[in-house]
Amino acid sequence: MKKNPIFFSIVLFLGCFSQPLFAKEPKLIFALDVVRHGDRTPIRDIPSHVHHWQEGYGQLTPKGIQQHFELGSKLRKKYIEQTSLLPERYQPGTIFARSTDYDRTLMSAQSLLLGLYPLPSCELPTSFQPIPIHTQHATDNDALHADTHGPAFQQAYEQYVKTHATWQAKDNALKHNYPRWSKVTGIHITNLYQLISLGNTLFIYQSNNKSIPEGLTQKDVEEISAAGKWAFCFMFKPQPVAQAVGQPLLKEVFDYLKDAPHEKLKYVLLSAHDSTILALMSALGVPLEEPPPYASQVHFAVYEITPNHYKVNISYNDKLLSLPACAERMCRLEELKHLVQLTQ
Repeated sequence: MKKNPIFFSIVLFLGCFSQPLFAKEPKLIFALDVVRHGDRTPIRDIPSHVHHWQEGYGQLTPKGIQQHFELGSKLRKKYIEQTSLLPERYQPGTIFARSTDYDRTLMSAQSLLLGLYPLPSCELPTSFQPIPIHTQHATDNDALHADTHGPAFQQAYEQYVKTHATWQAKDNALKHNYPRWSKVTGIHITNLYQLISLGNTLFIYQSNNKSIPEGLTQKDVEEISAAGKWAFCFMFKPQPVAQAVGQPLLKEVFDYLKDAPHEKLKYVLLSAHDSTILALMSALGVPLEEPPPYASQVHFAVYEITPNHYKVNISYNDKLLSLPACAERMCRLEELKHLVQLTQ
């Protein structure tokens, strides 16, 4: 029988590519999200221009609740509808949620989990399924709380940030404004570090259509806000700072990742702060240039590539990260282990 050369070429072509064409898709077996709380009121007001905040200071707003509910709904689509990582209905042992001991982070976690497992309103209240959220006191050296006022951070700040030439140049360029800004705001401003809190409060004033202190121009507001954001991010860039406040959380995350293939646990939610995300990103070797927005998310996903072979995708606000410590976009657990050891 004479062979058809065209048929033979097609068979040969498919034979060369059959393995990747029909290879098993990587399977998501575990996910972990470190999230920042949602929109909040200011931690403190400007003394010369105090406003009334119905929720109180440093509290989650209705907008913040909505932000995390929407994030939870998005995660439901991903973890339940698309990948079947989680069961359709909540099962104890499949999820572990932890939050720092602040109302705004605890409420953000609650709102997110409500989006992940929404209530069937027609069956309320008997259908309500609460999901436990764990926490520990802020003074208990919580790895999830990158405390910029704690001794570990302050020591690293004094040694590696405050003395840095770039920091000092920025401080010197602004210091001629400090006396006037102090008089207008009622805050005794003597250094760049203080602009972080002031800039954040001014941002919240304006995003909530609140008036700013008389004598403070829009140019002043923009300059203070920009300097505060820059300083906040710069503080976490030196490796010793990342090591002091980001490494403990990175190690905790890695422990979850390496144990994932052998555990019933499928999803971990860690609800925290902008400083938490800044510290973690610096510890990963990809420091941020802008503070993380409300409801930001650092996402870790463990995939089974082939039997007993696992890799990790890491993303920030849905943008896949390329870590300097990893040879490819997807990291091997051994590479992440080495990264954890380097920061110790």
